[in-house]
Amino acid sequence: MSMKRVRTFNGIVLALLVPFSIYNVARGFTLATVLIILSVLLSINVLGASVSLRRREIMLFISIMILGILSLILNSTEIWYNSTLYIHNQFSICISFAALIILTNCSDIKSFIYSSIVLSVIASLICLYQAFSIFLFGSFKANFYLPFWAVIRDVDTISGLRPCAFFTEPAHLCMYLAPVLYFLLSKHKYIVSILLLAALLVSSSTTGLLLCAIIPSLFFYYNGLQVKRLLLIVAIFYFFYKSLMIYYPSLLEFAFSKLEETDASSDLRLLGPLVYLPFFDLSHYMFGIGLNQMESFILYRRGSLAFEGSGNYANSMLYMFFSYGITGLIILVTYLYQKHKMCTHSGAYMVILITILCTDQIIFSTSLVYLLSFLCFSRKLNDLDYTDKTNKLLCLLK
Repeated sequence: MSMKRVRTFNGIVLALLVPFSIYNVARGFTLATVLIILSVLLSINVLGASVSLRRREIMLFISIMILGILSLILNSTEIWYNSTLYIHNQFSICISFAALIILTNCSDIKSFIYSSIVLSVIASLICLYQAFSIFLFGSFKANFYLPFWAVIRDVDTISGLRPCAFFTEPAHLCMYLAPVLYFLLSKHKYIVSILLLAALLVSSSTTGLLLCAIIPSLFFYYNGLQVKRLLLIVAIFYFFYKSLMIYYPSLLEFAFSKLEETDASSDLRLLGPLVYLPFFDLSHYMFGIGLNQMESFILYRRGSLAFEGSGNYANSMLYMFFSYGITGLIILVTYLYQKHKMCTHSGAYMVILITILCTDQIIFSTSLVYLLSFLCFSRKLNDLDYTDKTNKLLCLLK
């Protein structure tokens, strides 16, 4: 396989990581995991896989591995600590960082962004179809997954009242659409941008609603306020919003009700898990309890969870603190700050990433790799000439 084809393949793989991470191939292996391993092996064999541009990612990876080992040493004698889970977590972290360090350095930027746009448009159309199905028939059938592949989550448990396209959570859909939406707005592709905005809105996701406000604001901040375009977009958005409130208000009421919840016992995404801090000792504050060990830790120390699902859920920044302590949180914040300083034109993509980190748990997942890819490619994305005649896809989206 030629070098060009490998880079093209890697770009497509980066775009597919999030939707393919829901398909189980074998124990501990998703379809995304298999693609990452294949791409990394091809990159090393054909391209040599230079990682000189990803030194900060390498330092973050080393730091996380050291903190994981330290957590194992400090907690391995505790009844609640699961050493087998530690090994599984380390494998998942290695896979994610392999994609972040090698694939982002060995990918064709055009194949990545074009694939992301195509998937985003398809997902948005499916999401709107599901929303109209809810309006007309009261529910939708979750039948947009790949045939012959086992979905990690039981699709029968997916609510028929929350459109999510071929993802298993509306929030995952919104995370995927967000950076693509900003890219399209920055290239003045307003029609397809409205399509993605509409999908974010009808998804009923809290994250989606926040991004609906944040992303257009970022566009006007970084591209200059153009009154006519602003009024047009606001008018279209307001019309769509009012139509939903009149004809199908429950879709938005669900999401807004989540935004209004501030009680610690119900708001899992923000500050809810802070109720568990009294059960931490000094070593846990400094170095954490280990990734994904929170549920067993709380069940052992407290005797029960404060609220359903809270054992393995928090926003990413808080979960980073629980997993790796204040040391890990400082390392992550430092990495993000340094990444922003070294990546030109990364401001909007960084704000989108921080918004998602503060509302959802994506630490060391394919979603984080996908979002960080936009940071790594920010300068090339900004310089990408959408009027290039070879760029057939974006010409169609004019």
